[in-house]
Parts: sequence; structure tokens; C-alpha cells
Amino acid sequence: MAASTAVGRNPGASTKILVQSILSIAFAEAIVFYALFLVR
Repeated sequence: MAASTAVGRNPGASTKILVQSILSIAFAEAIVFYALFLVR
């Protein structure tokens, strides 16, 4: 949500902000998958 607010405030930095948000989402998803597979 903060990334979309930041893009709305500064559209010129949208590429940089979106790349960082996509990488952080992918990292969080990877942590969840590792936790699920290590718990079993």
C-alpha cells in the first residue's frame, strides 16, 4: 500500500519503487515457502 502511495506522489520514481516492492514481495514469499517445507 505504501508503494502505491509513493508512486502517486512521485510518478517519476515509479520504476524504482515498483522494482523494490516486487523484490520484497518475492523475498517474503520465498521465506514462507521455506518455512512451510522445513516445518514438515
